[in-house]
Amino acid sequence: MDARSFRELGIECDYRHALELAGGDHYAVGGGGVGGLGAGEGGRDQPAEQRMRPGRAGQELRMRLRADEERVLRQFGELHQVPVRREPTIRDLMRHTAGFTYGAFSDTPVDRMYREKRMLDRNAPLSEFVTKLTTIPLLYQPGTHFHYSVGVDVLGRVVEVVSGTSLDQFFHERIFKPLDMRDTGFHVPANKIDRFAANYGPDPRRHGLRMIDDPDRSPYLEPPKFFSGGGGLVSTARDYTRFCQMLLDEGQLQGTRLLKRETVQMMTKNQLPPEALPMEMTAGAKSDKGLGFGLGFGVRTAPNVNEPSDVVGEYYWGGAASTGFTICPHNRTVIIALTQFMPFTPKLSEAFKRAVNAAVETSEPRAAVQ
Repeated sequence: MDARSFRELGIECDYRHALELAGGDHYAVGGGGVGGLGAGEGGRDQPAEQRMRPGRAGQELRMRLRADEERVLRQFGELHQVPVRREPTIRDLMRHTAGFTYGAFSDTPVDRMYREKRMLDRNAPLSEFVTKLTTIPLLYQPGTHFHYSVGVDVLGRVVEVVSGTSLDQFFHERIFKPLDMRDTGFHVPANKIDRFAANYGPDPRRHGLRMIDDPDRSPYLEPPKFFSGGGGLVSTARDYTRFCQMLLDEGQLQGTRLLKRETVQMMTKNQLPPEALPMEMTAGAKSDKGLGFGLGFGVRTAPNVNEPSDVVGEYYWGGAASTGFTICPHNRTVIIALTQFMPFTPKLSEAFKRAVNAAVETSEPRAAVQ
């Protein structure tokens, strides 16, 4: 796609508020989504506003990315005016450096705005989501920080506008169907409810578990209006494995090629600039200097002194219901855990990965990624 401006494409862009702070075939609810799929070969560093197809009435992406001055929110809530350094790019959206947040993992004033506006409302379409997003300031200057965010959901809307179809249809036709992911989608059809797993959470009173999402009454029994680019799919271990195997095989599965080999290689290498490292999931969390982020994945870039079983070059991510996967090109392994527990905990994923890696026999040294 060429670098045409949003205005040439019929899309209004004038973002005025950038802020900165000084097992088995049973269904499993995931939160990681498949947002990394849209890597492509060109234009990742173009401003995000330059990636739309013209003439899509009713599908204008009102991202408002340009302004001479941006509001900057300091740590104690005082508002200041500063010049924006540059516009967010497609690469920023994919690597979580666009300046957005999630509203769920931090308690900044911007996160509170996300919660007040119910940004991840299951009953609001992506077009409405993006329109609401334009009324909320950015948390950081674009490109300066890794901050896990709704950037991948914005990418979902980009896919809708460029393709001219809804994100669920795009996923079905361009990803799930070619990979024979027959049980993956944004809801569970009536004829498959008997295979839908329950989701659990902690029960402080009984010091145990309680069911927080009953399969017979789950909101996932009905299609949502919000087709999230960053989460909200239901799937099975079989389908999840097929998707991960496609990535391990560098973009193809059993003769069907979904992505170019070069695309997967780019997606799975660290894309964060030096100023955005070390990567931190939440403010104040302990950082790991051996982690980076590619175009949709966390990437192990250096050995982990606290976990010798981690392999340089492996890439991974997790989902809200404590689902998770790790793909290791060196060991040729795909490791998946579908815990079905909220809030997110990596305990099962990490323990299972540790056991698998301990059982893998390798004859070559584990070289560092260049």
